[in-house]
This record gives sequence, C-alpha cells and structure tokens, in this order.
Amino acid sequence: MNMKETIQSKYIGKNIVIEVNKLHEIESISDIELSKWKKLTITGLIRDNKTVLDSFSVLFRKTKNIEELNFKNNELYTMPNNICYLVNLKKIDFKNNKLTSLPKDIGNLKNLKSLNLSGNELTELPK
Repeated sequence: MNMKETIQSKYIGKNIVIEVNKLHEIESISDIELSKWKKLTITGLIRDNKTVLDSFSVLFRKTKNIEELNFKNNELYTMPNNICYLVNLKKIDFKNNKLTSLPKDIGNLKNLKSLNLSGNELTELPK
C-alpha cells in the first residue's frame, strides 16, 4: 500500500480527526473522497497561525458536505471566515478556545442547529 492509499484508508469513512501537523496529508486525498466527509475534528492548534488558517480555506472548499465541525480545546483567537461556506453544517463546537468575535457571515449557515462557544472570550457578535 502506498502513502496515498494509507492516508485515504486512515481518513475516509470515519469521523475524521486531523492533527494540525497532519493537514498537509489532505492534499493527497481526492476531492471526491473528501466530499464524503461528514464529521471533522481538528486538534493541536496552538494560537492563530496564518499558514494553518490558510490550510482550512483549502480544506473547507473540498469538504463542503461536512455537517459537524469540532475545534474545541485549541487556542484559536479567530474562527476561520471561510467556515461560512460550509452550508451543510449542523453542529459547530469551538468550546474552550480564545475567540473574541465570530465571522460576520456566520448567520448564513441556515442548517446550523448547535453552536458551542462556551469557554471563549467573546466581546462582540455579528449583527
């Protein structure tokens, strides 16, 4: 089994958990397989890192069918703006980060049923 097959078998068809230092592996998984993902957990984020946040832009474009997104217990100060393009999201968990605000278009997530922001430092909400 080559590296690409190993990565695909590791991630596809499961509740996906990706450590930040493994984000580069996503590039080797086909867009068709990524579009099948329904639940995604990101771990290992320590503070906002522009390179990592930019990686989410690519990841979110390829995983449009995600219904549950879990970023809890990281150290994020900002929520990636492009999260608002994940129109199928039903559940977002950003518990225990350091968020101070939310993306202005978060209200466009019409399917969202659960948004956990407890344990953050929110000072303002979008209008």
